[in-house]
Amino acid sequence: MTRLLTLITLVAGALSVLHAELKDVVFAPQWIPQAQFAGYYVAKEKGFFQQEGLNVTFNHVGINSKGTSLDLLKEGRAHIAGLQLMQAIVARAQGAPIVNFCQVTQISGLWVVAHRPIPELKDLNHMHIARWRAGHSELFDVLSHEFNLDIEWVPISRSVNLFIYGAVDATLCYSYNEYLGLLLSMGRIPEENVLRCHDHVLRAPEDGLYVTEQYYRDNKPTLDAFVRATKKGWDYAAAHPEEACAITHKYVEAGHVSSNPVMERMMLKECLRLQVNPDTGRRDYARVTEEVFNKLVDAMYRAAVIMKKVNYREMIPHE
Repeated sequence: MTRLLTLITLVAGALSVLHAELKDVVFAPQWIPQAQFAGYYVAKEKGFFQQEGLNVTFNHVGINSKGTSLDLLKEGRAHIAGLQLMQAIVARAQGAPIVNFCQVTQISGLWVVAHRPIPELKDLNHMHIARWRAGHSELFDVLSHEFNLDIEWVPISRSVNLFIYGAVDATLCYSYNEYLGLLLSMGRIPEENVLRCHDHVLRAPEDGLYVTEQYYRDNKPTLDAFVRATKKGWDYAAAHPEEACAITHKYVEAGHVSSNPVMERMMLKECLRLQVNPDTGRRDYARVTEEVFNKLVDAMYRAAVIMKKVNYREMIPHE
């Protein structure tokens, strides 16, 4: 009995030391709990972060919050933030010292859905189109400028009800979120009524992982470990989507977010699709190339989305 108690004490002590040695990391995804972040939840619940020596906690932006994951990063309430590339470029151009250390999503999921066919961008001219007050539509500002579109923008918070009830001609939406909500609400959307921004000249990768320059310099091994665990999480989610959705649903419920398993499964499938690199056909987390980055920055500058250009090597380090 004494030997058993001694063994239990030793094991407990070892586990305590192991936990004490874990590096605390706070990660702020760019939105509320949902399947867009399933890979990170899986990495946490399956122990992949812990295996890499990390104790990762999530700091989600609230559904009614005016703040963003970038705000949490700049205020020191997160070590790592999920941001869209164009959102990060805007922040960098405005002086935020942030860098991209991993690019997760390789293509844009920003779409336009209309009540009539829109085979080309010019077909959007003179439409009343809903867009979010909170931003996340810089790509369309660029496309509007590049193609000289005349659009009447209608600001919305997050609901697509204006479109459903016919109060606007079209709405911006993300393929993994609002578009799925429209499908579930309306039953069917004609293919010719959907315009995918990625199909129109400009390539704009979306979700990436960002930190401050100082954190990058001081914690490179930690970031490498975070990336390794993240890849394992997404790989596991791709191989076990039902389990990944069940894990995600725990976070959705804990965050008091209105959702359902059908939506979460559809969202996970689409997010995994957007992670596939069109150049390789694989989910390889390829770094944004200098060519793609500079073309995007130039177009953003021409459209006055940014007032100064951003240097590729400063924002996407190659160490």
